[in-house]
Amino acid sequence: MRPACRPERGSYEVFEGTDRNRIDSDQRVAKGYCMNRCVCAGCDEVFGKKRVRKDVKRYHDEGLPGTTKILVTELERLGVTGKTLLDIGGGIGLIPLELLPLGVTSAVSLEASATYLTTAKEEAERQGVLSRITFQSGDFVSLAGNVGPADIVTLDKVVCCYADMEGLVTLSADRAQSLYALIYPRDIWWVKFAFALENISMRILGLPRYYVHPTAEVERILHRKNFSKVFSRYKGRWQIAIFKRDSDKESSSSNKSSSKATAQT
Repeated sequence: MRPACRPERGSYEVFEGTDRNRIDSDQRVAKGYCMNRCVCAGCDEVFGKKRVRKDVKRYHDEGLPGTTKILVTELERLGVTGKTLLDIGGGIGLIPLELLPLGVTSAVSLEASATYLTTAKEEAERQGVLSRITFQSGDFVSLAGNVGPADIVTLDKVVCCYADMEGLVTLSADRAQSLYALIYPRDIWWVKFAFALENISMRILGLPRYYVHPTAEVERILHRKNFSKVFSRYKGRWQIAIFKRDSDKESSSSNKSSSKATAQT
């Protein structure tokens, strides 16, 4: 899980219903807004060397965590051969490490934690796939303008770390050419209660908090971007969802725009 970063002094906060929250996501990046009101200062405090070593050991001993295994298995079923991957907030790089041997040609792994990023490179080298992964350091929404498209975009327990879910999902969906896969908290009372208790501890420790965003809002953004849900499953407090871009809708939309432009001329 990637906690949201600490607010930077002078950066704005996102409030639902405000005009700022409705500003187009790409415009926010272009104007230099801090999309998730952070400078990623809290990432390395939470994900220190001890935590990262624990994650690596668990992966070596037990394989993928349950939710991530479900995600990878379903992506393989949907077809990954010959496709490119963008993994946002990838930690030690589990998703690229698993999908590259299954047919993915190349991957971009973007991670805000320097400790995780260093370990991800070491693990990729150990598994012989280092040359096929491009690593980028930093906050995705701040770097989005410099991140290219990919056939598959994945976010494993990343949405829960952003206050500005709309900016994160919109920008990342824009870069998904075929499949968009994510793992994020279930939008039900007991999950909200569990995260609220964790946030009390995080606040006491001076660490970043977590967010449980409405499932309907996440799906609304993706439907607006011409994605349809092709897989969904619950596991504990998490939901695993995969969306596929509807090329027919895009073609229809493009044709309508072209017809409208022709009519105006």
